[in-house]
Amino acid sequence: MAPSDSGDDKSGEDGSSTESIRRRLDKLGHELDEVEKRHQPQEHETGARSGALGYAFRLGAEMVVAIVVSGVIGWALDSWLETSPAFLIIFLLLGTGAGILGAVRSARRMQQDYSGDKS
Repeated sequence: MAPSDSGDDKSGEDGSSTESIRRRLDKLGHELDEVEKRHQPQEHETGARSGALGYAFRLGAEMVVAIVVSGVIGWALDSWLETSPAFLIIFLLLGTGAGILGAVRSARRMQQDYSGDKS
């Protein structure tokens, strides 16, 4: 007689019982949970990453704002005094320097904050 396909049979083709299969599946589930816990970033790591990302966006925004504002001032002076782009070039250079200087200062401040150095 052929084995029934109704699911009432307690042994598989290789002779293992459904109970041993359940035990192996439970063990595999626990092992997967342990691996998943090891690969999840810790909460303090994600906080530090998001803080650093915030600082990076802030540095970029400060540089762009310094250059744009100085460019607008230079353009306004050029149009008011009817000069060629002399003031625009001068103020763009000043704005670029100010943006870089501000970014360096902010980066130093960030480094001191993360290293715990308050000097």
